[in-house]
Amino acid sequence: MEQKLIEWMKSNLGKILESPRKEIFKGGNPPQNFKIVEVNENKKRIKIKFMKMGTLLPLEFWRFDKIIELIATGDRTRLGTSLKPYDHSTIEWKLQEQAKKRYGRKSDSKTAPHIADILVLHGIAEYGYARNPKTNRNNQALKKV
Repeated sequence: MEQKLIEWMKSNLGKILESPRKEIFKGGNPPQNFKIVEVNENKKRIKIKFMKMGTLLPLEFWRFDKIIELIATGDRTRLGTSLKPYDHSTIEWKLQEQAKKRYGRKSDSKTAPHIADILVLHGIAEYGYARNPKTNRNNQALKKV
């Protein structure tokens, strides 16, 4: 993972961060505020804590790298924020599949929107919409800046 991103996370350690999805994607359930409570370079992960419920979510560095790789073309890539039904062209589906292989699990936590929030807050990416080819509806999407 980029050292600049790690340094940004360290500089925001303990600060309450607001998801940029609140302003960009209005409607539905608003995303929770969160804070980065740990940046562990040895374990190659961070932990975020959601302010409303207090839930901790570890986010491994490989997940950030994978999303950055997926958006490297500059095209908007759909997030796939719901866990089912899986859409093989979304960021979430690709993270889920890689996690299953890495950890031998049948399922994994939803992480794409939270990692995307951090990438947008850092300035690496931006939110927008991309058309879902199956439903012809606009979906939440991410693009490299």
